Amino acid sequence: MQRIIKTVLLVLFFTWGINCINGSKNSLPFFAYLDLSTKGGSSFAVAQITPGSGVSDIPLNTSIQATFNSAFDSSSVTSSTFFLTKVEILF
Repeated sequence: MQRIIKTVLLVLFFTWGINCINGSKNSLPFFAYLDLSTKGGSSFAVAQITPGSGVSDIPLNTSIQATFNSAFDSSSVTSSTFFLTKVEILF
């Protein structure tokens, strides 16, 4: 019985994942759908970062500013929802 329950849960998990990736609003769990597009058809994105890319010798206490291409609720931005990562560029 436990094996059947685990199998059913696994199938539901994969179905949920596929529906989220495909952006399906009409299938369960519809509440997991996330649409970051704007009404004009362009996608939600970072428009500008200060200090800019390639700048060197920046003090560690420098404030970093990110400007987005669309308005949003600023209270939704926290240290757990917006973060910086180091990217290695290979040429």
